Amino acid sequence: MNFRSWIILRKAFFIRFVMIGLLLVVLALISVKIIHSNVLGWLSMISIASLLTVGSYLFKKYFYKPSYFHISDSALIISSESNPELNKTISFDQISSYSVEIISPKFYSIIFYLLSGSKIEYSLPQNKITDNDNNTLLLIEVINNKIAEYNRKVNKDSKGIVLRPSFFGTSIGLFLIICISAISVIVFCFSIYYIPKFSMFGLFAFSFSIIQ
Repeated sequence: MNFRSWIILRKAFFIRFVMIGLLLVVLALISVKIIHSNVLGWLSMISIASLLTVGSYLFKKYFYKPSYFHISDSALIISSESNPELNKTISFDQISSYSVEIISPKFYSIIFYLLSGSKIEYSLPQNKITDNDNNTLLLIEVINNKIAEYNRKVNKDSKGIVLRPSFFGTSIGLFLIICISAISVIVFCFSIYYIPKFSMFGLFAFSFSIIQ
């Protein structure tokens, strides 16, 4: 069966976004606390606000790659004309386990854990991007069904391909959520203390970016 969807390069975007964001925050701190230049501080905060507000647009424009998924009885074949590096064939006999996760209200993530010890992860949009796209939930359902059929055919001594619980459904995932929340509160309190003039401006920009 063939499906058209989009592979989202979520990690690549996140790394670039965080690096640029941290650089701008450091520049803002240097401007206010070392150089004592409110002008440079405001320019840095305006840059951060701009990054937050246009981040969603840049994310969709440069990090969403149209892709095709062909699912047979023995393999998953991915092809992408816009990014040939995504072209890959994953044979079911190479997979030890897999998991399906809801990363956010906008993304699904499917992770294949290979017998070699490596893993392959794809982030997919929950909703269609264009009218030509197939439903992502249907794509995942077909993958589940094909893997279930494959498991029924393998040797009875083998466990087949195991469906793992989602990461955030484990105790480690819960601990990570708590840590990220705590760090976010600490960073916000830190910004209020060290850059009080710009904190509310940054909070407004962040809130606006979430709405977008």
